[in-house]
Amino acid sequence: MKIALDKAVPTLALLTLALVATAQDEAPPQQGAAAQGEPPPAAEAPVAPLPPQGCDDAAYAQFDFWVGEWTVLPWSGREVDNPSRNRIEKILDGCALSEQFAAEGYSGNSITFYDRYDERWHQTWVASDGDPLYLVGGWRDGKMVLADDPQDERPKSRLTWQPLDGGQVRQTWELSRDGGETWQTVFDGRYVPAGGGR
Repeated sequence: MKIALDKAVPTLALLTLALVATAQDEAPPQQGAAAQGEPPPAAEAPVAPLPPQGCDDAAYAQFDFWVGEWTVLPWSGREVDNPSRNRIEKILDGCALSEQFAAEGYSGNSITFYDRYDERWHQTWVASDGDPLYLVGGWRDGKMVLADDPQDERPKSRLTWQPLDGGQVRQTWELSRDGGETWQTVFDGRYVPAGGGR
């Protein structure tokens, strides 16, 4: 019995070593922190998407009186052979206004929008003469008034839109070359619904 046990011990030892070696060969290699004995990083919590806000607040409707197809005439009532045309429409699900202005030898486009963060209206205008405007402002005393940044070095512009009875709109454009000390009116127009209706 002793002889048989003595012969079995080396055999069992060899089998144990072979099994351990096989298990190590089949184990998948460890990577990163786990290979260095560090715990795996905790899973990050998913970030919830921001809820849709939309532009249904009443502030976004303050400029709706300007939306439409317009014939633009001199406020003075002077007769013109080829009156200007202007089309203003709400775009981007009501979040902005798009303007397409056309006159004889001159045209321009603007985008106008309300910013819920600073609670002001903004307009960027560019015309076929290459002169842009970057206006900001809001509803004041029954009028929409937008003006250049007072810190800007260029001549200052101030535009005013006033809704009138009968669905018409008066728009004035004033220019200051002395930092806002004095103003000169460079445009004074009456917006009349094209075709006589809105």
